[in-house]
Amino acid sequence: MGEILQPDESLDPSEIEALREEAARERESGSPELAALMERYAEHGLPSIDECTPWEYVRDEHYRRLGVDVDGARVA
Repeated sequence: MGEILQPDESLDPSEIEALREEAARERESGSPELAALMERYAEHGLPSIDECTPWEYVRDEHYRRLGVDVDGARVA
């Protein structure tokens, strides 16, 4: 893969092919969700900023499901 892409930026054909190949390996290794995401990026590029969820929100939601304490405080 080349440089880090910005949202709404397209991949070049060689990057698209490399991403699809990696997606196929992920699917074979038992990660169909990650493979599907990689295939989506190969097909459509990265989503716009407006379509993204901040990683902190995703992290905290995962912690809540696990019942994990963060910095001594229960995330709930």
